[in-house]
Amino acid sequence: MEKTENTETFISNINDANSSDYLTVPKEVSNWRIYLYCMGVCLGAVALGYDVSVMGGTLVLPSFERDFGLNGKTQRQLDDLTSNIVSCFQGGMFLGALASYPISDFWGRKWCITIATIIFLAGASVQTGSRGIVGLVMAGRWIAGLGIGASAPVIPVYIAEVAPPTIRGKLVGFYEIGSQGAQMLGFWVNYAVNRTLSPGTSTQWMIPLGLQLLPGAILLAVLPFCPESPRWLCGKDRWDQAERILTDIRQPPIGHPYVTRELREIRLAVEFETHLAARHPGLKGKLKDLAKKGIRNRLAIGLCLMI
Repeated sequence: MEKTENTETFISNINDANSSDYLTVPKEVSNWRIYLYCMGVCLGAVALGYDVSVMGGTLVLPSFERDFGLNGKTQRQLDDLTSNIVSCFQGGMFLGALASYPISDFWGRKWCITIATIIFLAGASVQTGSRGIVGLVMAGRWIAGLGIGASAPVIPVYIAEVAPPTIRGKLVGFYEIGSQGAQMLGFWVNYAVNRTLSPGTSTQWMIPLGLQLLPGAILLAVLPFCPESPRWLCGKDRWDQAERILTDIRQPPIGHPYVTRELREIRLAVEFETHLAARHPGLKGKLKDLAKKGIRNRLAIGLCLMI
C-alpha cells in the first residue's frame, strides 16, 4: 500500500510540473544552437545509413572483384563470401549496441558517441586501405559496425535530452531522415563510380568505401562543441553544471523561470526513476519490469517494427 501511494505521489508531482504555467515556453528556447547540435550529431545517422547500403553495391564492382580475387570463385563461394562480408557489420553492431548502455550511463552520452565515432573511423580506414585482402575488409566491417552499434542507440537519446519538448519530435526525426537519405546515397555512389570510372583502377571501389570517413570525421570535429546531456548530468547529481548548460542552450529571456521549471521536471523524473529502481533492483528487477502489462506490449511492437 505504501509503495502504491509513493508512486501516485511521484506521478502527481510530475503532473503538477506539467501544468499550463510550465508549458509557457519563450520563443528563444527553440534557437539555432539546438538545431546545430542535433543536426551535427545526426551525422552518426548518415554514417549508419551509408554503411548499411554501400557494401552491397561495392561487392559487385568489377574492380573489387578483380582486386579481391572473386572472379575465379564458384557462385556458392561468392555467396558465402559476400554474405560474410555484409554480416560482419551486423555482428559488430550487435556487440556495440550491448556496450552502448554502460558506456553512455557511466561516461555520458557525448563521450559514448565520441568513442563510438573513433572506432567507426578506424574500421572505415581499414576497409578503404584493405588493398585486395578480404580478411581486412571483414575486420574493418566488424570494427565499423562496433562503432555504429554503440552510437546508434545513444544519438536519438542525446537529441531527446538536449532538445526542448516543443521541437523534440522534429529534431529526433532528423536522425531517421539522415539514415534513410544516406542509404539512398550509398546506392547512387556505387552507381556513379560504376558508370564513370574505369574498372581497371582500384579507385572505383575505394571511393565508395572511403566516403564512409566523411560523416565520421565531421562528427568527430563537431562533438567538442556539443554540450553534454543535461538530463544525464542531473542523473549523476551534477545539477549546477546541468543548469549552466540548460541556460546556455535554451537562452531564455533574463529573469524568465523556464530553466528552473525544466530542472524541476527533470528532478522529479530522476526521483521517480530512482524510486522505481529501488522497488525492483538489479537485472532481475529490470526483467520483471519488462514483463509488465503495457511495457511488454510496447516492447513487442518495437521489436516487430524493427523486423
